[in-house]
Parts: sequence; C-alpha cells; structure tokens
Amino acid sequence: MSKLPIKCSMFVLKEEEQSQLQNFLSEFYSFNVDKVLHSSSEALEYLNQNRPPILFLDLEMFDLLKVVQKPPYVVGVGSINGYKKMKDFLELGFSDFIFTPIEKSNVQNVMGKFLNIHGYLLSVPENRTLASEDCIQYNQTDVSFQTNKDFIFIRDKKNGYCRVFCDEILYAQSVGNEMRVVKENGSVVYDKKNLKNFVRQLPGNKFLKINRSTVINTSKVNRIDKKNVTINNMVFRVTRSFYKSFAKYFN
Repeated sequence: MSKLPIKCSMFVLKEEEQSQLQNFLSEFYSFNVDKVLHSSSEALEYLNQNRPPILFLDLEMFDLLKVVQKPPYVVGVGSINGYKKMKDFLELGFSDFIFTPIEKSNVQNVMGKFLNIHGYLLSVPENRTLASEDCIQYNQTDVSFQTNKDFIFIRDKKNGYCRVFCDEILYAQSVGNEMRVVKENGSVVYDKKNLKNFVRQLPGNKFLKINRSTVINTSKVNRIDKKNVTINNMVFRVTRSFYKSFAKYFN
C-alpha cells in the first residue's frame, strides 16, 4: 500500500463544522485534506476537472452530484430529516454520512470503512476476496477505533430500504444485477447491487468471497470438506481462483 496520504476534498458550508472535521481528520496519518472548497461555483469547476478519492460534501449541496463527475467515495456532512430523504441521498451516490453535531467517533467509523475498502479493494490485490480488515493506523493511540457495523441497509425491490443485521446473514449470491441475501431465519431479501458493490458495504473480516457469485458469513460455516463449504445444509464450492485466500483465512 502506498505510504502517501490519501488526498481529501471538502465542501462544508458552516465554517465551524468544516474546522472541526479538519481537526478530526488531522489525527490520521493516512489522510490529507488538500482542497477546501468555499462556493458552489468553485466546487463545480474543481470537481469537473479533478476526481478526489474522497469528498466531504455538505448535504445542503447534494444537487452538485447531479452535474459533476462523482468521486469514488462521497461522505455527506449535515443532518438528515426523514427516511425518504435518506433514500434520496443514497440514490444520488453518497457512500456514508457524518451527522451534525460532528462527533469524533462518527468520523473514525466513516474513515475506517473507507480505509478498509481502499486498502483491500485497491491496494492489496491478493486479498480482494475479503470484505475488509481491521488493520488501520491513526495518530492518537488512546482513541478506540470501531471498524465493524452491526447492520447494513438493503434496497429490497418490494419493501424499499430495510435494515439487515450482519449476524443474521448466512450468505449472498449474485442473481443478474442484484444480490440474493439469505438470512438465518430462512427469509430472503434482494439488494439492488452487483456483487462488487455489495461486498463493499460488509463489515470487518467476517465475510469471504468463495467464487465469482457467492460471499459467505464465515461465522456461519458448519463444515469444510476439501473445497466445499457447508452452511445450514447448503453446500458451496470454493473455486480455484479464490481457494488460496480461503485456505489462508481458515488456517
């Protein structure tokens, strides 16, 4: 992984919140806020010419994402009132949120998730089958750091966005352009994401991709027989390209 800090851009309207967020981010070795935007015209020009790895965007300026090339990871900063508005923000392409009043623990959680994705999916090709890892470094060693989420939101085709606790998930398989997510109680929900995007939202290192279409909850594995995995009487094949990381994980 590159030792250079990841460059961040920021467009937060309230100066106090902007300053507070910058101070929290300065605690990380891995990040450098190299561009602070102060107006919509400046943001429009800059983002159409540059694509920062991560953008902190004031939620009041959400319309900006409709007219610029969207950065890979957009963190909304502000307050959200109501379920419908959250749905609108997610559909626009926001990756995560830092709610006001800004708390250090919220910033740490968001940046931890980003570092997991950046580290595993972009910089460590041999480990791309893992959803994420817990290896994260930042300046202040006396601050506790949480990298795992208890739940994720799934955009079910029948019921809209629904919350699914990660410990309830047995496995998920891609079906066309969506994911079939099977829960421990036998119920099934469908997430309107492809496998790559679905894996990105999973927490910690509990979930492992074992073939091109399947990701499993490793804590639910009942049996391993050579290259087969059994979960609740369902047998899954670990294909050759994923076997190395699979064997390394369970050994």
